[in-house]
Amino acid sequence: MRTPLSAYRDIGQQKSPYLFCVLLFPYTWFFWGTTIFSLQKFDSFSGKLLLLFGLIGPLLITLFLVRNFDASRKKDVFQQVLDYKRIDAIGYFLLLLTPILIRAIGIVLSVPFGCSFDQFIPDPRITFSVLSFFIFLASTFLIGPLPEEVGWRGYLLDAWLIKYPPLKASLLTAAVWGLWQVPLFFVTGYTLNLQSAHPLFAPIFLLTLIPKSVAFTFFYIRYNRSILAAILLHFSINFVSLIARVDVLTGFFELLVWSAIALFIARKYWSASTQATNVSAN
Repeated sequence: MRTPLSAYRDIGQQKSPYLFCVLLFPYTWFFWGTTIFSLQKFDSFSGKLLLLFGLIGPLLITLFLVRNFDASRKKDVFQQVLDYKRIDAIGYFLLLLTPILIRAIGIVLSVPFGCSFDQFIPDPRITFSVLSFFIFLASTFLIGPLPEEVGWRGYLLDAWLIKYPPLKASLLTAAVWGLWQVPLFFVTGYTLNLQSAHPLFAPIFLLTLIPKSVAFTFFYIRYNRSILAAILLHFSINFVSLIARVDVLTGFFELLVWSAIALFIARKYWSASTQATNVSAN
């Protein structure tokens, strides 16, 4: 499906990525900073609540901006989230299975360098009764992918696409996305905090956001500005990260695979000649 570049200018003409950031960072970092400086742990009720208030920041700021500066787009945002018909069957397959496949490739590539196939074994802290696993899936979907992607792709990316080609818009979105998450490395007991005990984890994690952002932009554009597509991809990434914890070396190989995919997308679909007429993903 093709989305003309001119359509993004019309769609996002009232959107300001700068205003989005000016509002988002103080809002989110207030709650996360409170968690850090009050020495709240992630496994405490107050710690989880403060973290949740920060995580829903992209959604709340988007709804605030749409309501107050471009109310006509409010219905459009909901359609972007709920319209499952924008995505074809192959799209659902790719969105949900690509992160799983990349993790598997990363594990396989890491084994000759001393890592173990045990990385395929699910995290023992996750119980697999029907009810608990359903709750795990629901929380993984609702906390992170849904509130974040309404902001990252539904608002911020759209705003960058007014001025810049997809690759640059992706890089700018990745920069904001990565910077926004930095305080989470200092929240005691949170996943990023636990894994950042290894000095290379944080750099690899943040660098991987760059090619991932390119992939998000590709699917978002391909499926006619589908926020649902971004949510599903984000959900799959979070799901595989939570269910299969891996070594830092595996994370490095995943960075290489994501980067290869991003390079392929940029060269095949976002060449200068393609951008001159359409932002397309055939």
